[in-house]
Amino acid sequence: MYRRLLTALIVLVASIGAQAVSIIAPVMATDYANSPTPVGYTYTLTQNYLATDAFSFTASGEINIATADPFGFGYWINAAGVTTHSQNTLGGFHGFGYTDSSGPFGTSYGSILVSANNFATATQVFLADASNGLGAAGAVTSVSRTATFADIFGGGLAAGTVLNFRVSDVNNNDNAGQFTLTGFLGAPDPTGAPELSAHAALTPLCMLGCVLGLSHSRRRQTA
Repeated sequence: MYRRLLTALIVLVASIGAQAVSIIAPVMATDYANSPTPVGYTYTLTQNYLATDAFSFTASGEINIATADPFGFGYWINAAGVTTHSQNTLGGFHGFGYTDSSGPFGTSYGSILVSANNFATATQVFLADASNGLGAAGAVTSVSRTATFADIFGGGLAAGTVLNFRVSDVNNNDNAGQFTLTGFLGAPDPTGAPELSAHAALTPLCMLGCVLGLSHSRRRQTA
C-alpha cells in the first residue's frame, strides 16, 4: 500500500506546473527575423515548464517596416502583423485590417515571433485574426493571446532554454518603432484550473515519510 501511495504522490509532484514569471520587454522593429546573427529580446527560462503551462502575452504599439515606401504611406502593423493605418504599401495598397502571411517561416510580416534556442526558426506569438484586428475598419494597436507551451513550442521546455523575441521581416534598413510585450509564463493555468503549489504537493510526501518511519520503528520494537 505504501509503495502505491508513494508512486501516486511522485506522479503528482512531477505534474506540477511552473510558478508564474512576468515579462515586460521592448521588441524593436529593427530586430528582424532573417538577421544572420541573433538579435532581439531574450529571456532564459529559470525553471522547467510543462506542455500545459500558460504562455500568455499582450503587446501594444505599432511599427513601420516600410519607411522607405516611395508613396510615403509605409506599412504600419500591430504585433499580430495586421495593418493599423488607412493607407499602407507592401506589395500593393492596403487599408486597415490587412495581413501579409508570406513573411519568414510562414508568418505575418511585422508580427512578433518567438523561438526556443533555435534561431533558425520561429513561431508567430499573436494570431492574425479578428480578435487582433484582422478585417477591422480602424486601428487595433493592442493584441493578446493566452495559449500553452504546447501551442507555441509543441511541448514543454527545460530550464536554461533561451527564448528569443523579434519581428517578422527580411531586413531592417527601413524599419522603425517598437512594441511593448507584457505577460507571463507558467501559472495560472489558462483553463482556469487551480494551480497546485510545490509546497502543497510535497506536504503529503513528508507525511508519508513520517508514516513509513513510524511503521519501521514499530516493527523494530516488536522484533
